[in-house]
Amino acid sequence: MDIYLYTPADEPLSKTTSQPAHVQLWHELEILQYLPNKGAPAPYITQGKIYFMDAWESNWRSAGLLYYYSFLNLAKAHLINSNTFSVQQVQTTAVHHGLSCPTQQVTSFTDFTVNIQPPGYQNKNVFSTFYEKITGQPWPFNTPIPVTVKDILPYCTDISDEAQRLYNIPYVCEPVVSLVKENQHSVWLEILCSQATANMMAQEITGYSLTTAHSNTLTPNERLDWLHVYPHLKGSISNLNVVKSPPYGFNSQTGSATALAICRADSKTNYKGHATPVNTPRDDVILEWFYSPKIQINGQNILWHPIFSNYLFSFALGSVLRYQPHLLVSSQPDYFLAEAWIRQCPISTLRDFVLFYDPPGVVVIGR
Repeated sequence: MDIYLYTPADEPLSKTTSQPAHVQLWHELEILQYLPNKGAPAPYITQGKIYFMDAWESNWRSAGLLYYYSFLNLAKAHLINSNTFSVQQVQTTAVHHGLSCPTQQVTSFTDFTVNIQPPGYQNKNVFSTFYEKITGQPWPFNTPIPVTVKDILPYCTDISDEAQRLYNIPYVCEPVVSLVKENQHSVWLEILCSQATANMMAQEITGYSLTTAHSNTLTPNERLDWLHVYPHLKGSISNLNVVKSPPYGFNSQTGSATALAICRADSKTNYKGHATPVNTPRDDVILEWFYSPKIQINGQNILWHPIFSNYLFSFALGSVLRYQPHLLVSSQPDYFLAEAWIRQCPISTLRDFVLFYDPPGVVVIGR
């Protein structure tokens, strides 16, 4: 049996730096303004950096709003760079940030509500338009939709442990690994992941029929194939599940090249919106990627990514600290959660913006 390294997520460029990672990440964005036809978003990248660096040095109770303003400017830059918005549009009052927080009486920050406006609701709205550009899917609602912090928290990957231990909110975005395998007659995609993620894939990946099984169904040689490529799984492979795509057949006349190409292309198509690169790759893992399941909003299951949750979290946090700071007193879990988000999630969100900004994107390995 032949095996091929493969991921349905885009494969970004990887750069190692000796300077702090956030400095290199901003460098990757700022340099684009000096490349041909890439200068239009420069003012928004510059302003995003100023807000981010100010937040980085601020007390955490001041930083939430600054991080939101940074992400808003990076979203505008992304939409200009992708020709979704023109510079002229962004410079007018026709473009609105697209979020609001109504006056509300809540006892926990996790119950705080943010309203998301659809792309063309009264203005051109940044957040829902950014959502459409990242996912490749239309925003499915025609009126403002309420979302609570509790709804989006499972996708804030860097504080998943805090969410689980403080609020019993499970983590849903899991790093997984995959291979394309070939025998004498067919090729197929194979993924190793938890049972929960395998079940979600079986429900959500509807473009072709998946089969799932426990890893104990692997033959000794199949198990060795996985551990040869991903030795870090040695201690956990017995707890994982195997998800397989349909086989793509070939014969001695047609050869395997065409079947391999179709298998890879179909996997890209079927996992689009769910598969994204890990934005902080580990030295001992090759081609690990995130499977991001759908989120339920307003009774609908829609594509989602951690960048959206962190974007909305920063807006909610900034709003609470302006108008309802009593929700974040040091004796409460909300205080610990909010401070943990400030310490961990903004750098991860910046990494995601760099990944998405100019395909295939860049991941930075640094301190």
